[in-house]
Amino acid sequence: MIEKSETVQVEDIISFEEEQDKETDRLVEDVLSTLEISALFRSDNFIDAVIEKVNFLDDAKPMVMEGIPCRMMTPRKQGWINGKVKLSLAFIPDKNDDTQTSISFDNPLDEIRNTSI
Repeated sequence: MIEKSETVQVEDIISFEEEQDKETDRLVEDVLSTLEISALFRSDNFIDAVIEKVNFLDDAKPMVMEGIPCRMMTPRKQGWINGKVKLSLAFIPDKNDDTQTSISFDNPLDEIRNTSI
């Protein structure tokens, strides 16, 4: 079964602050520690940290973000398809997530700014 996902945009904020099971918490902490980022971050900070850890040359970073020209073969199409491959994040929402808000904000960050701490 293919899960529905959406590409995370540059301005999106990701948080790993919710406690999961001990194994998941340990794995998340290992990833965050390796990438040297906090548990609350903008998606572009995560991708930048991955690129830095992979140790790409500075000139290659924009190409990885915008796409590297390539060809792809897939059983869904006949023959080779020309295009690009790029590094991005995908978000897969939980099916039973009751925490989603129906409030509409002009700026997506307004919800975070208006959240009382």
